[in-house]
Amino acid sequence: MKLWKTWGVVVVSGLMIIASWITGSDLLMIAAAAVAGYRIAISAYQALRIKTISIDLLVVVAAVGALFIHNYWESAAVTFLFAFGGSLE
Repeated sequence: MKLWKTWGVVVVSGLMIIASWITGSDLLMIAAAAVAGYRIAISAYQALRIKTISIDLLVVVAAVGALFIHNYWESAAVTFLFAFGGSLE
């Protein structure tokens, strides 16, 4: 179970990114960013509640900014890579 919790998000997000490349679907790229960024956003929110600016908040700001400028690949990439790095720890 621990292995799935650690790597499941990374694997699902990575597969969505690959599927998006194959199909050209922006929705899959947005979904990949959402899947990988969910836990990051929760951590950012928890840090903000105790008035702390964390790296999680910076990643969320970068991902949301990329979504606003319609650069879905960047949003998915930054959240995927951060989730991947977190899984390696």
